[in-house]
Amino acid sequence: MNAIVHRDYNSYQGFLQIFAYPNYLDIANYGVTQPIVSFVESGNAAYSMLRNPDIAYHCYYRHLIEMRGTGIPRMFADCKSNGFAIPEFTITNQVIRVTFPQLQVQKYYANKNDFESLLDESFESLNINVKRKMLAILTLLDKNPGLRTTAINDKTGIPVKSIERYLSDLKQCGLIVYKGSSGSGGYYIVHDKE
Repeated sequence: MNAIVHRDYNSYQGFLQIFAYPNYLDIANYGVTQPIVSFVESGNAAYSMLRNPDIAYHCYYRHLIEMRGTGIPRMFADCKSNGFAIPEFTITNQVIRVTFPQLQVQKYYANKNDFESLLDESFESLNINVKRKMLAILTLLDKNPGLRTTAINDKTGIPVKSIERYLSDLKQCGLIVYKGSSGSGGYYIVHDKE
């Protein structure tokens, strides 16, 4: 929202780009103002130069932003309070780039068809039989979170050694996670914002 409100819409060079990578978020915005430069250099809050008052008003009216001058300090405070790394600011040629490092992008797939497409995206080539077994494991964990290897074996009939291999592969591609101790934990589907 900060980038939308502060972008330079008068320049033919103006742009706003948001890049979501697997491990960080990058926002690039054309139209750096001196207060932003001062804040980035000193870390102290500065008066906000309101470049687009109409856009700011509509965003404020719809509770999408707070009062002027709080955007960047809130980014820092929110990251700290939620345990995220502090955003990194770089300014070059009238472009401000804000990078939120160490963010993980995770997907949640709620049904069999979504699991199937995820397997196709995550694995270059899967044997039909292996894919069918992985799909059975994912569907089972979606309905019964927290199962252990032996319980998955009981319900699917897939050999334990094969289940261990499939679980390892699914865990590696970020689809499932093991929670709890080695004696009492189990496997769970990875949900958004977990």
